[in-house]
Amino acid sequence: MKYYYVFLCMDNIPFLELFLDKNKKAISKYEKIDWKNMKYIILNFKSNISKEEAIKKGKILYHNEILTKQLTYIQININQAHNTLNKNTSKKNFKIMELSEKLFYEEPELFLSYMKEQKLFTTKDMKKFEETLKIWEEEKEMIKSWRVLKEQKK
Repeated sequence: MKYYYVFLCMDNIPFLELFLDKNKKAISKYEKIDWKNMKYIILNFKSNISKEEAIKKGKILYHNEILTKQLTYIQININQAHNTLNKNTSKKNFKIMELSEKLFYEEPELFLSYMKEQKLFTTKDMKKFEETLKIWEEEKEMIKSWRVLKEQKK
């Protein structure tokens, strides 16, 4: 069975990792993973690239080429992906561009519902993200009320 270890990066800095099975659904039982058949995928979202294609598959430049059959590097130009997202794109690229759209151009709630719908997070991780989102919403409301109070004092 093939497994995927996906790293989501923003300008070369990893911010989220996903363990997926052959159906690209989240895995929660890591002890069942066959690490020799693991495919590593780095999705590197770039925010400041001008005039490049939306998705570009990278190359391994290391001289010993360790793990080259197991490692895939994909660079995503966030702005180009947003501007060119359409159903005519290949299925694989469309999914990556759609993820980019949900992650960077939509509200956090929509991103989480997308991740839940696609089953890219385990149930445990999803609950943690939902709790975090709830706390974030509460903090956002507090900050909003503080601003109103500050404006009233002027």
